[in-house]
Amino acid sequence: MSYPTRTELNNDVLRARISKLEEERYRLRFLLWLRHGCEITALYGDDGEMSCGKCGIDFKRFTVEQIANTWKAAARRVLDETGGEGC
Repeated sequence: MSYPTRTELNNDVLRARISKLEEERYRLRFLLWLRHGCEITALYGDDGEMSCGKCGIDFKRFTVEQIANTWKAAARRVLDETGGEGC
């Protein structure tokens, strides 16, 4: 009977941590997609997708930076359209 090496044990621990982080990342993206502010009718979630037809964000594939930039651009448009008065 052979016992796992320290490296193998460390790899198992790291794999478990990565798995937990990936699960948390998915759950946070799901919550962000669900509650980001657009109407529920604009959300597309078939086949595991997480996108919004109104704002155009793909919460499954966009990076955090892409999501933030999309929201910043939308906020700038609102400010430009309202003369800086906001919503």
